[in-house]
Amino acid sequence: MYKKDGAEIFVLIHIEIQGQQEAQFSERMYVYQYLLFHRHHVPIVSIAVLIDGNKSWRPSVYQTSLWGTKLTFEYNMIKLLDFQVQCESLEQSNNSFAIVILAQLAAMELAKKQGAANKLATKLALTKLLFSKGWAPIRVNHLLKFIDWLILLPSKLVIEYDAAIHDFNEEPYMTYVTQYQRFLINRDKGHWLHEGELKGELKGKLAGQRETQRAIAKQLLVKGQTTAFVADITGLSAIEIESLHKETQH
Repeated sequence: MYKKDGAEIFVLIHIEIQGQQEAQFSERMYVYQYLLFHRHHVPIVSIAVLIDGNKSWRPSVYQTSLWGTKLTFEYNMIKLLDFQVQCESLEQSNNSFAIVILAQLAAMELAKKQGAANKLATKLALTKLLFSKGWAPIRVNHLLKFIDWLILLPSKLVIEYDAAIHDFNEEPYMTYVTQYQRFLINRDKGHWLHEGELKGELKGKLAGQRETQRAIAKQLLVKGQTTAFVADITGLSAIEIESLHKETQH
């Protein structure tokens, strides 16, 4: 990377995400920093991202001393709770990490509440905000996966979520196929039996996006992306991607 004065520097950045208070956390941060330096012998920047619910727990220093030997290790600390008062500016931000912070804050609030309806409303609000940014499909898909991993819905509400995002996702090139397919694979088929009409509607919408998937896959392959990466983004099978790869070489 380059410093503000233009000088080039090679640096390793250690980011530790901590979800609960831990007595020996600072010591562990120091051990990680030392092990990284011992192995690579380059500058190490240590950052602790605290996503716990205790506002007063803010570790940022490790100290030890004995018989005249002293050690002080200071590291960067980011407390996610501090961003609660900045939600409005985060929603307006064009930085991907603003969405990440909003999603994590939402998940922390949901942990205090009961009821799947709260989860559905929160997840839909985050998804709608993400689609409103007008970002590239690949960028959106990665963030959708994060939101999906962070806020899990009961299988019955997944169907409602799937249908809802089609209503406010108007961009024809925007695909969320990988998310649908993951749900469809993991979902107990029995849950579909009493919702056959909606199931057929969703399948029809996904089928209509197949050509878009294939076009995106070809673009990614031309740019040198791996089969695994293309499969993750488009939801196409490895066999189909290999076939498309051959087409791009002619």
